[in-house]
Order: sequence, then structure tokens, then C-alpha cells
Amino acid sequence: TVGGNGNPNKSWIEFEKGQPGGEGETPGKTPEDTVWAFTYKLDETKVDASTKQALKGAKFKLFDGDKCAVISPATGAGTIQDWVAKGEDAAKCTEISVPEGGKFSIAGLDSKQYTLQETQAPEGYKIPDQPFTVTINAKIKEDAGKASIETLNLNGQDKSGNPATGVVTGQLENTSGSTLPSTGGIGTAIFTIVGLGVMALAATGLVIVRRRKEA
Repeated sequence: TVGGNGNPNKSWIEFEKGQPGGEGETPGKTPEDTVWAFTYKLDETKVDASTKQALKGAKFKLFDGDKCAVISPATGAGTIQDWVAKGEDAAKCTEISVPEGGKFSIAGLDSKQYTLQETQAPEGYKIPDQPFTVTINAKIKEDAGKASIETLNLNGQDKSGNPATGVVTGQLENTSGSTLPSTGGIGTAIFTIVGLGVMALAATGLVIVRRRKEA
């Protein structure tokens, strides 16, 4: 169950005070102990960084440390089914597709930090240099044998979480334009070589013109 009153896990021990079939008292039982487990749902909207207009067509992978999420379905509102290590069963890692309207959801998350790695940007936009960090912060309270979510937010932002439903809401921004070659990369080297070549040709041409004038 996402949010709400959580998921109770009860435990106790049953025991006998004497030998089975022999002398001794009837079986005994310890008092029940209840631990409350809560899970949450992430609602994200992909938007333009300037206009905040919703964008479709992006793709993401969700990571918890070095483990990647297996999510079903992979488009729209999905639920986590499993986690796989990056180096093992990497093909099972789900690539989340952002549908029309820019909104997608992931249910089954804990109160902790995750990363969303963008693998494909919307058409006309570039992939951010760094993955998106999403941190779910929740405080649980227990009263009269019951538990509930007292406070809930995403990345510490006010009004980003609904304690009653267990849903946190955020936006992921993209900047328009194509991705340029990184500093020091092969793209930069190619541009540098071409530029030097053009300068060399220009210098050679000037020398030839000057010699002709002198002649």
C-alpha cells in the first residue's frame, strides 16, 4: 500500500513450557510486536527550463546507488518490480518513457535518495550533464498502535508531498539546443585542427600575394 496507514508487519513467538506429550503447561505466546513499513510514489513532469511547458519523448533509468530499477509498465505510471546491479543483468534495467503531457510516475519507493539518469532528451533538447537527484523525506509517527506519515516532501521542498496519499511531486527541466562537444574531447580536437589548417592556408596565400607584388 502506498502512503495511507502503511503496511504493518507483526511478529510473535509461540513456545511450550514442557515436553510435547509429557508433563508441562500449555503453549505460551509472547505479546505481538508491530513494525510499520511505508512506501511512496514519485510523480514527475518533464518541462522546458524556461517556459515550464510539458515535454514528451524523454527517457530515464532510475538508480538506487549502483542498482537500477526494473519497473512495470515502462511508460506512464509504473511500479518497481526489482533492482539489478549495473554490471549484472543490466539488460533487465527499465528505460522509462515519458508520454504525451510530460508526466510519469514510479511507485514503490522508500524514504531515501535516488538518481534519475536521462538517457534520451525530448526532440530539440539536450541531455543534462548530471543526473537528477530525487530525495524522498518522510517522518513517521505512531499513536495508539497505529502509524501514519507525519511529514513528507521531495528534495526538502515545501508542499511537494502529500502525507495522506504518500505521493511526492516534482519537475525535471530540459534546456533547448543540441549537445556541444565537451572541453578537451575529440570534437574540440577536430575543430582545433581544422582551424589551424585554415589559418595555415590563409598565411600561405598572403605570402604568395606579397611575393607577386614584389616581383
